[in-house]
Amino acid sequence: MITKELIVLLVVALAVDTSQTSTPSSPFYTAGVVEFKTASSTFDASQQVNNNLAAYLEIIASQEAAETDIIAFPEGTLNSVLQSTFVPDPTSNIVPCKQSQYAHFLQKLSCQAQISQKYIVVNLIEKENCTKETQAAKNDPRPCSNDGLNIFNTNVVFDRNGTVISRYRKFNLYFEPYNVTLNSEYGEFSTDFGVKFGHFICFDMLFYTPTTELVKSKITDFVFTTMWFSELPFLTAVQYQQSWAYSYDVNLLAAGASNPSVGSTGSGIYAGRNGAIVSVMKSSPERKLYVAKVPKKGFKESESVPVKQLQIRKKRTITSYMKNLLVKRDPQLDTFTSSPLNKSANHDNLCHKDLCCHFHYKTTILTPIANSRSYQYRLAVFDGDRIYEGIKPLGWSVCSILACINNTIQGCALAFDEDVIVSPDLRFDHILIEANFTKTENGLIMPNSVDDSLMPLPVNSFQFNITDIGSKTNARFELLTPKDDLIQFGIYVNFFGERSSASLGLVSNTLIALCLLLFIMEFKRWRW
Repeated sequence: MITKELIVLLVVALAVDTSQTSTPSSPFYTAGVVEFKTASSTFDASQQVNNNLAAYLEIIASQEAAETDIIAFPEGTLNSVLQSTFVPDPTSNIVPCKQSQYAHFLQKLSCQAQISQKYIVVNLIEKENCTKETQAAKNDPRPCSNDGLNIFNTNVVFDRNGTVISRYRKFNLYFEPYNVTLNSEYGEFSTDFGVKFGHFICFDMLFYTPTTELVKSKITDFVFTTMWFSELPFLTAVQYQQSWAYSYDVNLLAAGASNPSVGSTGSGIYAGRNGAIVSVMKSSPERKLYVAKVPKKGFKESESVPVKQLQIRKKRTITSYMKNLLVKRDPQLDTFTSSPLNKSANHDNLCHKDLCCHFHYKTTILTPIANSRSYQYRLAVFDGDRIYEGIKPLGWSVCSILACINNTIQGCALAFDEDVIVSPDLRFDHILIEANFTKTENGLIMPNSVDDSLMPLPVNSFQFNITDIGSKTNARFELLTPKDDLIQFGIYVNFFGERSSASLGLVSNTLIALCLLLFIMEFKRWRW
């Protein structure tokens, strides 16, 4: 019997050009990342997943997606615990399309990958049966829950035939009521266009396991599904995505959940040291596919394929962005060693513990427009532990120039009120920040910047170099293009491990509790 649904699928199949865009001999592949707003919370769980699924399928079948080899969707925007699904083991080479033991949305996505002939990466809530026998088979001594299910935050990858070829369960959870595997899994898959990918989820980006381990295994292309909660001055979404991809010199496909009212937005496609090909931070939610041609790493002819920058840097400001986009502030910023930038000088040194940062700068005094306010700048240094709302301390070091709404550190990483006219009274014609950091194979030293449009500086506007000197690593971050709207410009080092045993003392229990309460409130609004 020919159903209406079958007719629609046949029409889509005929309309879609299934010719393969990229082959192993191509110097590039075509990728798409989706900035995606989940369905309204006024729907019940079944309605929500159906609404989200319909939008996913429409995007995959759209004309905009026609030339893509691979499309990535963001974290947490498809289903809920109430609509969780079993996911086949990738080693079984199963095509879930029309197999009833899997949730209908997993079946439909498998079918659509097959019809459109694309690699599809989605993030979903997975369920897995848990018994004493299954735990023993995995050498996992932990007991099962009373309902006999494990629930995971999971990436699933379909190939062009709709086969599940990779599954990764998030290892570094951020206040999420899910299970984790005993040891980290490694999300990776190979494609018919000659590129091997690693993939990971949101908070994983800040940790060594499994993300940096995938980089060290020589994988050069990554898919990143995320529901990022942006934080000034160092961790807004696109800012950190570009910094991470640049520092490891890898291609990165980042798909971000779009819910600016709780702080989630930020998607992009990055070509390592060549920077963002396309990237967006949105102050209003959207469901949109962003497409770019990505030069293959290590490809002989890749030098002849220029990175076409699609990034649009609009003249919106943080003040206008933050009217609708919630941006958190680093809760440890007030513990930094800081001092006002001396406009009459051209250099300064500042230390925190054993870290000393050297700042060289050339500025021009500007005349702001009447009845306006201007950012004041401070030098800031920190060396110690970073605590993410009281969980998972990581060692980090920072040398930075910060924009502040007043002349105190408490005024940094904040925006002026919406009704304030902001006009610069200072332009940086040149900046050089230099420091010697503890040498470690497990650390990541990054150039880190963001301007008044909540976007990182383009890679052609700066120079960044690191050099090993004995037991230290010297880093130099240099601004090459004059800039009058800097919010943060600095060297950011993630050591992927705790630096001091007293780390929890850096943030008061009260602050941790308040941050946790805020996140739970946001979490309840966002996840159904």
